[in-house]
Amino acid sequence: MEEKSLKTLLKEQMVLDGYQFYETACFKIASSKMSYRALERLDKIQSQVFHKNRENMFEELKQTGRVGYVPPKDTVDYFGEDVSRHVVIEKLVIEIFGSLHSFFDILAQLINAVLYANDGVYINRVSFNRVVEKIDQFKEYSGDYIERIKKIEADFEYKFIGDFNNTVKHRRQINIGMKFEILK
Repeated sequence: MEEKSLKTLLKEQMVLDGYQFYETACFKIASSKMSYRALERLDKIQSQVFHKNRENMFEELKQTGRVGYVPPKDTVDYFGEDVSRHVVIEKLVIEIFGSLHSFFDILAQLINAVLYANDGVYINRVSFNRVVEKIDQFKEYSGDYIERIKKIEADFEYKFIGDFNNTVKHRRQINIGMKFEILK
């Protein structure tokens, strides 16, 4: 559905306030994708550096019969600051899962505002689970999309996102273990 027609529909149904949740949900998905692409590039660059260093070491070994290992600079220019590569990787992973977890909170607000309007869950009690449970009270909402929403909670990926976010929130940040294997 086009953005303009969605906005018109929301306005006609007097739930235009829900449009803010739509825009925010789109932003959260775009933000997750941006962080994911950055993580992919960082991984690709790191892999290329390690493979080049390994090849240089083998070449030096062939030519001289011995080799010394000098670890590569393990920092990334993060907007003008040298930051440890593993810290940037951890930061990107946390951003991705945080944005996805937030997306589901915003999706709950969107569903609550658009589908339920005045019969919605009270704003201070909105959670994805509560909003999804309420769908069955509205028999007019049916179809594949509604069925997929109702089944999201049981989906492995959804549970992983929720669990990861809670692990990060309630415990220490995750640690990314990195190693260099010369003979692989």
